[in-house]
Formats: sequence, C-alpha cells, structure tokens
Amino acid sequence: MTQQLNWLPHGLRRAPGADGGSDVIGGEGEGAPRAGGPPPADGGAANGAVRVTDELSTSLVHETRSVDRRSPALAEFAHDWAASVFRTSYVAMTRQDTEDLLSRFAHRLQAALRREPFTPEEGRRIGTALIDAHFTDSTTLENTLRVLGTRLRPCLSPPPHLGEREVGARLTALISALAAGYAAALQDHVLRQQEDLKVSMMLERQRSDAMLQESDARFRTAVEGCATGVATLDITGRVQTANSALEELFGTRASELIGHDIHALIHPEDLPGAGEHLAALSTGLCDKFRSALRFLIDGEQPVWTRVTGSLIRDKQGRPDQLVLFIEDCTQSFLNQEMIRRQLMVDPLTGLANRSVLVSQMETILGSLLPDGRLALCYFGLDGFRLINDGLGYDVGDEVLRKVAGRLAAGVGTTDELVARISADEFVVLIPNTRGTAPVIERVEHLLRSLTEPMQVCSQDVSVSVSVGVVERPAAEVSPLELIRAGDLTLRTAKEEGRAQWALYDPERDQAGHRRSRLAATMPAALRDNEFYLDYQPVVRLCDGRLTSVRAVARWDHVEFGLLSQEDFVGLASDAGQVVAYGRWLLRQACEQAQRWRESLGTTPTVSITLVDRQVRDQDLVRDVRTILAETGLPAASLRLEVPAGAAFADTGEPLDTWSILAELGVRLTVGGLGTMGRMLSRLRLLPVEAVLVSGGPARDPHAGSDAVDQFALRSMVAMFRRLGPAVIASDVDDAAQARRLRTMGCELGYGELFGPPSDPVDIEELVVSGSLVAGTWP
Repeated sequence: MTQQLNWLPHGLRRAPGADGGSDVIGGEGEGAPRAGGPPPADGGAANGAVRVTDELSTSLVHETRSVDRRSPALAEFAHDWAASVFRTSYVAMTRQDTEDLLSRFAHRLQAALRREPFTPEEGRRIGTALIDAHFTDSTTLENTLRVLGTRLRPCLSPPPHLGEREVGARLTALISALAAGYAAALQDHVLRQQEDLKVSMMLERQRSDAMLQESDARFRTAVEGCATGVATLDITGRVQTANSALEELFGTRASELIGHDIHALIHPEDLPGAGEHLAALSTGLCDKFRSALRFLIDGEQPVWTRVTGSLIRDKQGRPDQLVLFIEDCTQSFLNQEMIRRQLMVDPLTGLANRSVLVSQMETILGSLLPDGRLALCYFGLDGFRLINDGLGYDVGDEVLRKVAGRLAAGVGTTDELVARISADEFVVLIPNTRGTAPVIERVEHLLRSLTEPMQVCSQDVSVSVSVGVVERPAAEVSPLELIRAGDLTLRTAKEEGRAQWALYDPERDQAGHRRSRLAATMPAALRDNEFYLDYQPVVRLCDGRLTSVRAVARWDHVEFGLLSQEDFVGLASDAGQVVAYGRWLLRQACEQAQRWRESLGTTPTVSITLVDRQVRDQDLVRDVRTILAETGLPAASLRLEVPAGAAFADTGEPLDTWSILAELGVRLTVGGLGTMGRMLSRLRLLPVEAVLVSGGPARDPHAGSDAVDQFALRSMVAMFRRLGPAVIASDVDDAAQARRLRTMGCELGYGELFGPPSDPVDIEELVVSGSLVAGTWP
C-alpha cells in the first residue's frame, strides 16, 4: 500500500476537512503561526488559511508516490530527530508538527536510497525544505547531521541487491547533499531577508520624508509670518533660511544671507561671547540661550538685538539645526546708552565721574605690563567754600567749570583721564609713568595754570590748589586703593600748609590706614565691650598716701591688640563717638568707684580726662547728674580733668558748665597749661580744685632735663600755688624726681614710681592701706 507524502514548509498544516493531498498555512489550532512570525505565503484564502500553490502540490504528489510511510523504525528515528532540533530555531510549529514533518523527510531519504538510478539530489531538497520551515540556526544542521550519521542507518530498509558498502556510500552522499542544500538555502534566505529589510526601510524613508516636508512647510509658513527675525543655521553656523523680518532688519535679501557664516555678521566686541553660546548650542551642551548681541550692517552700522537661540536635534538626539530669533532693540539700547552716559559724566563740568574713573583704572591696570607704573594726581581746591559763601554758588559753579577746563587742556594723551571725584576735588590719571620726577613736573605745570586769575561773572577770582601725588607700580595697587592713597596724600598736603603738592608716603599711609580702621571700628567696639578701664594711683608727694586714681581706658582690639588711651582718644572725634565714649568712660569709672565704696567702705577720688568735644557737649552736666544718681557715687568722689584749650574758651558756656559742676560737688582739674599770660589770669575765674603739670622737667639733669625747663616749671608751680589750686605732677618716674617736684611746690603726683595703670583688683590693696610705700617716705 502506498501513501502520499506531503512535506510542510514553515507554518503549513492540513486544513480540517481537506483531502490528504492538500496543505494550508495558518488557520486556527495548535499549528497556527505564533505572534510575530513571518507573513502568510501568497495564494487563495479559505476561512483565514492560505492554500499551497497548485504547482507545489502537484510536485509533492508526483515525488512521493510509492513511498511506504508505515515503518515503525523511521517513526522512532523521526521522533529522535525532532527532539534534537525542536528548540534550536524559532518555528511556528508544535512538537508534533515538527515530528510529522521530519518523519516525511526520513521516508523520502529512504525512498531516495532505494531509487534507481540513485541520485543524492533528494538530500539537497530536504536541506532546502528545512530552511523553508525556518530551521535556520547552525545548531539545527549540526544536530541533524549527527542524528542522520548515527541513527538513520539502522532504521533503513535498503534493497537486497545493495551491499553494505554501497548503502553507506549512498547514505553519505544523501547527508552531504542535505548539508549543501541547507547551506545554499540559508544563504538565499539571508539575502531575501536583507532585500525585504531594504524595501521596508525605503518605504519608511519615503513616509518620513513626506512627513518632514509637511512639517517643514508648516514651519516655513509660521516663520515667514513672524514679526521677529528668524534664521535657521546648520551646526557650523551658516545661514540656511531667513524670513522677511530678518531681511528688513539687516536690509539684505534672504538669498544674500543664505550661506553666510553668522559669526561674520556679529560685532567683533560681541563675537567671543556669542561664539561660546553658538558653540555650546552646536555641540549639544545646551538647548537654548538668550543674549544681547550687536550685528553689523554692511560691515559698519551696528544693530542692537536680543537673540534667543534654540537647538533642533535629529531622531538620534544629535544636534541638527540651530534656530535664532533676532529682535531689533536698537532704539532701546540707544536710549539706555544715553541714560548711562548721563550717569557716567559729571553734569556740571562734563568730565568723567568716579565710576568712569574706577572703570578706566581697571582697564589701564589690566593692560599695563608687569613692570608698568601709573600716577594719580588728586587735586583739591583750598577754601572753595569761601567762594561759594562769599561770591555765590553761581560763581562757584563757574569756577569749577573753568578749573575742569584747565585740567582737561593740560592732559597730554588720550590714555590720560581727568575726572571730577567730589565737590571741589579732581583727579588726573597718568598711565605709563617713568618715576615721580616727570609726574611732579606735570603737576607743577598744572598748578601754575590753575592758580592764574580767572574772570568769572565780571569778577577776578583766584584759587589755591593742593595736590596729592601717588606714583606706583601697577602690580601693587587696585583702583580703589589708589584713590584712597591719593585722598590721604591730598589731606597731608592741606595739613602741611596748602597751595602745594605732597608725595605719597607709604609709612604715613599705613599709619593713616590704621587710624582710619580704628575710627571705623570704634562704634562697634563700644557696643561689643572691647574697651575696659585700668586705674593709676595718684599720691601725696609729702608722704606717699593714696589720694585718688586716674581712670585710663584700654582697647583690646581684635586686630591691633591692646591699645592705650593715647592711641584712640583722638579718633573718637573722627568716628563721631566722642559723646558716646565719654558717657561710657564716666559710667564705668563711677560704677567701679561705687563698688570700692560698697565693698571697702571707702573709695579714692576717681579722675577722668575729658576731651574738647566732651567739654562743649551741652548734655555734659545732665550726664554727670544722671550717672552719679544711678550709681550712687558721691559727687566729691569724682574729678574731671579738663583740657586748658576747652576750659579757657572765649564763650561763656564752659564757665557756666564748670560752675554748675562745682556746685554739684564735682572736683575740677585743668591740664595742658603750656603758657602763662592770659590763661593764668582766667584761671582765677574757674572753680578749679587743681591744675596738672608735666613732671618731666624735674628729672635728673644728667638724664636730659634742662635747667631752663626746671626754672620755668618752678615759676609756674609757684604762680599756681599763689592762685590757690593744688598742683598735680604727671610722669613721676623716680624718687629723686619726686623730691624735686615736692620742693618746687607740687602736692600730688602720679607716674611709674607709684605704679602703672592697673586692674581694679590690684588697686584695692592700695585703697585699704592708703599708702604706697612702707616706712618713712623720703
């Protein structure tokens, strides 16, 4: 009995209800293709299944006649073959479908082995059929050859007339042909897949191109109607498109802009910054930037714009195009520039102002060589206030304009700059100097020009001018430091006589800087309790008994260390802290004296040194009353030491102040009496308890004391004693000096002999004993 053999390429199975010689692709059931499998083969469809072509069906029927498919051995072989290849490739068949297919292939191999004349072509066709069924992995071929070589021979039933040697040769030929057919079919299969992929890619590309053209058309329509200039660039910065607004902005047709490098259209001064923005955009470091840029029209006329740049990336995320939105802001920038110039130019004289001076100095300092030098000449009009007050502000303004004009006329090169830096002060900046001598020569020439009489409002006016000259290496200064040094040097010139120039002195500058820093930090130091008081004993020279203590202020500065009273008292006026410092000093001393009084039962008189501004303070009497009342200290325990200059003022206010304080019981002492004459005569009018003199002239003559000074001191002390006040000698350093001062008539004294200013705790023992020296006082 014969049975028709049909092999099933990939996805083929019998359609339910079809005759045995008809195969279909797809359909429902276990053998249906899996999701993602290859598309169905061409052919007519019936109930969702595609039939095998008539040509293929006829061929299979013809080639499988007289094939016996009832061999149990071949069925078992097909089972083993299916087990070895089932999961080696992805095919849309079940295990049973695979086994059925390979069973047919095994029967065909047996038929080919028996056919006469013998040909191995059937093995080639079976190898091709394996590829058609999508057994395309190399492992499939490897396992197939191994199973065919080891398991097929025992399962075959060769013709009796063939010897074993001939059977083995035919079987080897069939297996070799199968491998060759498999390899050739695999190559064709790969080529077909590549061709299909190529066609799919071409179709997708056409679809994408159509979508891109549509998107590009929409974009062009939107850009062309935009009121802001829009340009698209490639990633190198060359213009690809430009809209009509950009044509109008640049005054150039779009066709002339296309192909130009955008960098060539940017103003050279703005090019570095713009280049960085465009480079960051082109390389994908950023997706957007905004900047104010100037473009050049016809290479000359600048156009101020605000530019927003955006990056367009391709499908792979790589930079593809740049889009620039360019808004014309020329008029806005011109208005801003006009306002800026008004702010940078002095409206009265037309000279540069301070901000321009600092900016120009920064530019010059940055452009000079490492060994370059520059000079700043700081001009100040002497007594200009007298011109304003005496001749009127209109005359004063005209004088300033003429002074500015003469200074500007004296400027030699465009690198030099004249600026008005304050009301009556001007600066001339001279770069690339060659030392101080040429600069001084220029300054003297300018001084001669400025001091020449000028006709102002029908009046002859002459001005006096002082100049501070700073000539320094550029590497050692900054703009603000140079201006500060010039201001300090100008003040030096005014302090030393005016109508002259003064040269910068680094040591004086350092001292002045230290003084200014102390003055600036003094208010905060008072709030932060950086000040404290030490106390120096004042004794009777006749027996060494303690009579009072002097309150001596100290400043524990965080930067300059411990400062004595002489280092900062004068700064209180510069810092505007005289009154605040005086109140602090008065309160601290009175509180300490009261603590002694409460703890020891007694207290020495506390002496406080006032400065001129404190003496003229209208609230001095009120402050003394308030502090005495709040601390509980008796007025007789307080002594105020007043400078002679303030005590003998021409107005009557100090005399009234002293009288009120004396009525309160406060003791008053006058210090700094350097001359006799008028001061001595007015001393009788003040309610003064004592006067203070320097004990320095009473030192040993061999130690530098002068006999004339000793005679003057003796005469002054005698005169004071005749007027009534006691005499207190300062700076007493040794016992011999103390004896001489006592002989001259001094009653009290203080100095190193009796002890330096000390902590309040150290003073308590002296307060208790009342004497500094044990035994007999010399």
